[in-house]
Amino acid sequence: SVDGIELTVATNLFGPHTLLAHLSSRLADDARILIVGSPTIQQTWFQRVAGVKTASWKPLSEQCAPSDDGVGAYARTKLGLFYLSSAVARMVPAGMGAAYFDPGVMPGTNILRERHRASQIYW
Repeated sequence: SVDGIELTVATNLFGPHTLLAHLSSRLADDARILIVGSPTIQQTWFQRVAGVKTASWKPLSEQCAPSDDGVGAYARTKLGLFYLSSAVARMVPAGMGAAYFDPGVMPGTNILRERHRASQIYW
């Protein structure tokens, strides 16, 4: 980004965090906050075979550095969203709720278009 932040991190992690921060004072008393995740935070046997990286936590300063490892950045942002949802769930007032939702593999997103064939078949 123009701020020097890795684009996947800026979009997938900072975007939802910023949106939630700005909307939180306007939420209904019984609001439900759903943060959409990814199966990349827990590697399956097929992800290993297909060479799909699982999430590995890195300090924020390292996550924000521009990189050509888009798949790794994607996985780290989803792990960051898991941590965000856990923190939000503990901080919301009584009556509100927050959860992390993993919809599973979403065919047709073409997210692994630049990966090898085994990864593409998986998706």
